[in-house]
Amino acid sequence: MTFDIETYSDLDDSKTIYITNFANVIPPEDIQMLKNELSESDITVKSTDTEGQPMAFAELDTVVSILIHSAVLTSLVESIGQSATWDLIKLFASKSWQRIKGQKYTKLYLSGGSERKDITFGINANINNADYTFRFDNVSPDDANEALDKILDFFKEQTNHQKWSTHIGNYNNDKQEWELKELREIVKELNKNKIDK
Repeated sequence: MTFDIETYSDLDDSKTIYITNFANVIPPEDIQMLKNELSESDITVKSTDTEGQPMAFAELDTVVSILIHSAVLTSLVESIGQSATWDLIKLFASKSWQRIKGQKYTKLYLSGGSERKDITFGINANINNADYTFRFDNVSPDDANEALDKILDFFKEQTNHQKWSTHIGNYNNDKQEWELKELREIVKELNKNKIDK
């Protein structure tokens, strides 16, 4: 996995947003526009294309994702009132999800097999000793802006975790809210389901 400017090992870069693309399902010109817009706020945008790479945990990973570095997220959480930076990220994310939803890709398995599956999309972030992935599988394109705003609202309510934890969020359309589970609980459920089959 190689980014167009730096390598993924540069995830400790401050004020950076990382985009994992797949077969240019998000057009390069859209990413370049986001880069140009956010550079005015001293935020760097880096991207990579993962086409042809196996995914070990499709149930947990998203094929296409936007990772918001903690320095950017902290700045967004601490801002008062409307944030032009968040509006740009939100516009890019909602437009990307509209393009992606319903599209398929060929998933390559480590064992050598393959399967046609939906391209998934998510927002990844880390703050206060916790990693979060918000999966958009259940989000309709019409509700994307509201779902994105609820992610930022969620982060504004978070406090520091005593030890590092990882959470996966899925959107509940009926309640119109994000429901999160710890990764270890999801892995336990997946393993149990495999044993029961």
